[in-house]
Amino acid sequence: MAGVLLGERTRGRPEYAGGKWGIPLRAPDVWEELLSTGGGKWRPLGELADVRFGVKSGCDAFFYVSDYSTQALTEVADDISFEQHYGVSRTEVLAGTVVLAKTGNGEVHPIEARYLKPIVHSLMDIDAYSISENHCDKLALMISEPRDSIGGTHVDRYIDWGESHHFHQGATCAARGRARPWYDLTQYREAPVLWSKAHQYRHCAPLNPDRRPVNCNLYTVDPRVESSDVVIAGILNSSLVLLSKHMFGRPVGVEGNLKTEVIDVNMMLVPDWTQTSPKIAKRIDIAMRELLKRNVIGQLSARRMAKRRLVQRGREAELATLDDTSELDMVDRQELDDAVLEMLGVTSAPERQRLRSSLYAHLRDHFEAVRSREEEAQDNRRATANAGTLGAETVANDVFAEIESDYPRLLISYSDMIRGTAPGDGKMIPVTGEPEVVIDLATTGVRFGGMRGGQMIATRNPAQAELVSAIAKIGPRGRTLFVAYDEAEATALTAKLQSLLLERQRIVAELVTARTADADLIATASSKVMAKLVMGVRRRRPKT
Repeated sequence: MAGVLLGERTRGRPEYAGGKWGIPLRAPDVWEELLSTGGGKWRPLGELADVRFGVKSGCDAFFYVSDYSTQALTEVADDISFEQHYGVSRTEVLAGTVVLAKTGNGEVHPIEARYLKPIVHSLMDIDAYSISENHCDKLALMISEPRDSIGGTHVDRYIDWGESHHFHQGATCAARGRARPWYDLTQYREAPVLWSKAHQYRHCAPLNPDRRPVNCNLYTVDPRVESSDVVIAGILNSSLVLLSKHMFGRPVGVEGNLKTEVIDVNMMLVPDWTQTSPKIAKRIDIAMRELLKRNVIGQLSARRMAKRRLVQRGREAELATLDDTSELDMVDRQELDDAVLEMLGVTSAPERQRLRSSLYAHLRDHFEAVRSREEEAQDNRRATANAGTLGAETVANDVFAEIESDYPRLLISYSDMIRGTAPGDGKMIPVTGEPEVVIDLATTGVRFGGMRGGQMIATRNPAQAELVSAIAKIGPRGRTLFVAYDEAEATALTAKLQSLLLERQRIVAELVTARTADADLIATASSKVMAKLVMGVRRRRPKT
């Protein structure tokens, strides 16, 4: 019956849409107790809200761009040179009416600002319970006008460029083009709350107060009956829904990853916010607003996440410097969960305390087991490498995955460091070639690739040359970067990059030698990891 009701809600007709028959076989006792306690106040989310995919662009490199305007204005101060280089007057960009949009393939195009809108890409880099413009590192092309009404505009020329690359012929764009212009993404669904497709150690269903568009890594949760957005977010961020997510989601691999497809989220049981009293709704509202004041933290503490790694490397003393607080230790979190339990009909405060204790004990055990399995998998890969059965590429990939997980600071690149306030030049850092600083009577700069067939990057002074060399060793490469020429600024940035390089070398060597004792394999794998870091990888947030 539940599967048929789900079909009515999600497909508009009374047909079986799915079920989770395995839940009774693996559900903890606390889940059954919570369902029994709440009774009819637990309902599938699909009955309370429309859960939909975010924007499916069909060509992210075309539709999702970065704002390159500030960097371009800093790099090119001369009005004539600016217009010759970017095809738009510097005044328009400075005024904000035109944005210099950097595409996924690295090209820069002028587009009218009114046709670009901030878009949320994923929750990986978002550590807050509410979305703001600061969380939108991309702009989405949002235009619905037909081509005959935008002739002569920058966006018209950009669409021409897209069609010259046949982006409009892709399956998604072509299908969209049968109903409206292929470039029209404006019919996205606005929603007050978001839900992520992928999960691990954090639980966050952020508010979306400005109804920003999201891409298809996220789902929109749009309530069927008008309700308080904050209360809905409070319920979906509760530990009760965290448990429900793990009942209905799909574990991926042995390292704690969980996927929730749209059908899973529609089936997922949640406390029915339409059945709460004004008094309890107010309590949930207040508790959720406290969460909005702080960052999201993990179900396991930073100390626990790092414990095994530091112990194995004889660095136990560093554990004392790490925070041992998890999300379940937070008073505001406990107050929110208590309010949701009261909403489910648990009127006795001692009984709510007992249920929360049981719930938290289960969640702590669950995430501890997840982390232990993840650590065992890492140990097994190291053991296999030590046995000589893994190649350098496999060792390098494994080490790089651990860096992304436990050492995100090593993923910082030069682009993350620059402040853009000092004068500088745009310098293309070559993809290949060892940098060699050249300072003589005729030349000041950096040579890449040796005397024969090498490439020379001229600089204004020795300090800028040293900075270019340091950038090449840290990354990113293959891009035009803003390189300061003020000697004090360049020297300070060089020192930071050199410090980061030393830390990278130390940790990469430590991680590789933990996996193999073969000297040749250590050298090759270390070189591959350093190369991955240099090529410019988007910084990821540590798993929490």
